[in-house]
Amino acid sequence: MLRKLYVFSIIVLFFGGYFAPSSVSDLLFEDSENYGSISGFITDNETNPIDSARVFITCGDFTFECFSNDTGYYLQEGIPLLYCIWNISAFKPGYEIVYVNMPIGENSICDFILNLTDKACVSGYIIDQYKNPIKGAKVTISCGDTFECYSDETGYYIKDNLPLLFCIWNVSVYKQGYKIEYVEMPIVQNSTYDFILTPAETKDGIILLLAFPTEFHEYETNYTFMCPGRGHGIWITSTGVSYQKIC
Repeated sequence: MLRKLYVFSIIVLFFGGYFAPSSVSDLLFEDSENYGSISGFITDNETNPIDSARVFITCGDFTFECFSNDTGYYLQEGIPLLYCIWNISAFKPGYEIVYVNMPIGENSICDFILNLTDKACVSGYIIDQYKNPIKGAKVTISCGDTFECYSDETGYYIKDNLPLLFCIWNVSVYKQGYKIEYVEMPIVQNSTYDFILTPAETKDGIILLLAFPTEFHEYETNYTFMCPGRGHGIWITSTGVSYQKIC
């Protein structure tokens, strides 16, 4: 009897190992029971609901985002149950960003209280002419000092903690292969501006980067691009090799 039980145990171990999932991720995604959610309310320090606040949830390569509704409630479902401490941030232009690190289970709850900021902020989306988001576009914001940020995979960019100045800021956006777009605008606590980038044109192998009207002069292989409002031009030279220069 003991010998039969021993043989049976070997068979179970062999085939059990053979049919075991090859990785933790295989096990996690076999059915919906392996997914959790996080929800909560986003308010100010006087318990007033904050709508359209952005909630960003990350752990390694996993990224989720959602927004609060007019009651301040947010909900993100379909989050894989991982042995992970998730980074969760809540933000709305005009308010300070709040972060929390926590595990996420089947029905996790996390409320946020956002405080008004005394700093300026500008945010928005960067898309192409077909409304596709553009990731990795460089946003340059200048008024005396210069600040930079980049758009994420949704095309969203944000630059907070800017000084509140009586100033008309120059905000420009650049991504390789697209024309530069720019706007001059005041920036306050919750300024927003969206950009639409169009593909760059070329002439003799040189990428013309400026989207706004330019003066164009040709002197052998030298090209001059005049930058409106900048009071100067930038020379671009080429000897058959593509070369880029940003105003």
